[in-house]
Formats: sequence, structure tokens, C-alpha cells
Amino acid sequence: MNALRNLKLVVAIAIAVLAVPAPDRVAADGDPPAPPASPPPAARTARHASGTVDEDIVYAELEGGRKLHLDLYRPRHEGPRPTIVWIHGGSWLGGNKRPAPRGLVGRLLERGYAVAAVEYRFSNEAPFPAQIHDVKRAVRFLRRHAAALRVDPDRLASWGFSAGGHLSLLLGMTDGDDGLEPPPDGGPEVSTRVRAAASWVGPTDLRLYPPAADGPIQKLMGGKPQGEAPDLYRLGSPVAHATADDPPAFLVYGKLDWLVPFEQATAIQAALDRAGVSNVALWVDNMGHGNQMPLMPPMKPTKDEVEAAFFRFLESAFRRAPVLKYRE
Repeated sequence: MNALRNLKLVVAIAIAVLAVPAPDRVAADGDPPAPPASPPPAARTARHASGTVDEDIVYAELEGGRKLHLDLYRPRHEGPRPTIVWIHGGSWLGGNKRPAPRGLVGRLLERGYAVAAVEYRFSNEAPFPAQIHDVKRAVRFLRRHAAALRVDPDRLASWGFSAGGHLSLLLGMTDGDDGLEPPPDGGPEVSTRVRAAASWVGPTDLRLYPPAADGPIQKLMGGKPQGEAPDLYRLGSPVAHATADDPPAFLVYGKLDWLVPFEQATAIQAALDRAGVSNVALWVDNMGHGNQMPLMPPMKPTKDEVEAAFFRFLESAFRRAPVLKYRE
């Protein structure tokens, strides 16, 4: 009987030891990182034709109490979903995360994707690189709270229009070595890289634009012309960041765009090709600045053909092995 009691005691101790959680990874300075807190609740949850949308989730709070928000569109599918980070346009001076492109968002939801439409600061509030810092903060937030948000942290992609396309490319093509990561915020360290980046008519080389004191690019650069800040203009140009480890890119540009000249399209494709980065480039005939402003005769490829190519691109990109292993 004593032997049996001793055996039971040993087994109980072993079970108790195994039940103790493993210690947190210790940071280089010896302090364990803080565990991720629960994500802030949405201000409102609304129905969407193809799912639901959690509106105005606070993804970051900056100094002075400035809060940044995102809207998370969820499909009806269960489990963690591959997620597209939508970045709106507006010359870095305006625009709104809502409404995201409703028709295309709905079709993404029907295919099982979630969509996170993000807010970022405009250049009249904070000059570059504040905008890409904010977008990277949103990715950091999604990855840290992936389980609670039902987001697949290993399948994130970015997609943006105009100024948002510029930020989408920067998000896909830069990492900690490029000097565009947001400052640490005390939370767990996670990657801000994405598995794919899509740009609809986004500027790609800010250095090709002529100086204009009242123009959106010089305002983005804090009022500095390129002659005074050549390194800053280079830092803000996606073409300058193309390297072999970049994720695949999807590019849509109009041949008759008067705001983002077609040379911006050929510049980014050439940079990606030189670096050996997979890319899908659609040069649209008879299109100005975005498919909402087609010229006559009709666009070619058509809007439906562009969307179908985008869906194929996402499916292919998410089937590929990730460029790097994301740390949780």
C-alpha cells in the first residue's frame, strides 16, 4: 500500500509539473516580453452582404492619445482566415477607410478572405514615414491578436489604391533593414511583412515627379523638395527597395493616367524583374486614374478580368511558402 501511495504521489507531482506553462521568451535585455492583451472591442458590428464588419477597432494609440482604427470585414467561414489589408487613396492628404470598395470586398468575403480596412495619418498631420509606420502598426496588431480576430497570421496580404497602392508596395517590400519600421511599443515582437502586395495605380518612384511646393508628394515629404532631401525621397520610393526576398506583387495601371504617369508602372515592374521578384502586371488600355474613371472606348482588360486575375494572384501567393517565418 505504501508503495502504491508513493507511486500515486510521484504521478501527481509529474502531472503538476507538466501543467506549468513554459516561461515566456526572454528578450535580449533580460525582460520577458509582455503577453498580447485582448484586442480592443469594435465600436460597432454591422452586417455585410457577405458577412459582418467590426468597425473602428483601435489598432494603435500614439502619443497624445491619438487613436488609429481599422474596420475588419469577416466572411461567414469559420476558423482563421487569410486577410487582405486594404489601404485607401487620397494623395496622402485625405480619403477614408470606409467605405472600402464594397463590390470587390464582398467578392473577397465570398471567397473566404477577411479584409482589414485601415486608417492612417495624413501628411498635414504627420509627414512621411508616419503613413507607412501606421500601416505596419496595423499589420503588427493583426498578427499579435490573430487568434482573437480569427485572422491567419501567416496569410496576410496588402492591397491599395493610388496613395494606398504606394503604401501597399512599401509594406510588401520593406522590413527591419530598410529603416521604415514603426518604433517598438513594448508589445511582443512580430513581423510586419506580408505574403503579397497589390497596387492599383500607386506611385512607385517619387523621384520622377517634378518639384511642386503645393503638390501632394512634396507635402508628404514635409514640404521638402527632392534637392533638399534626396535620401527621404529614395526611402519613400518602392522601386528603391526591390530585393529578391520580396513577396509577389500585383500591379494595375492605366495607360492614360494623368495623375500617376505610366512611367511609374514600368519603373516598378523593371525594378521587380531586376530583383527576380514574381509579379503580375496589368496595363489597362483606355483607363485613367483607376477603373472608376474609364475613358472611351471600354477598358481592356475589363474590370471583371482585372478582378479575376487578382483572385488568381491571391490564391497563388497564399499557396507559396512564406518569404520568412513570422515570429509570434
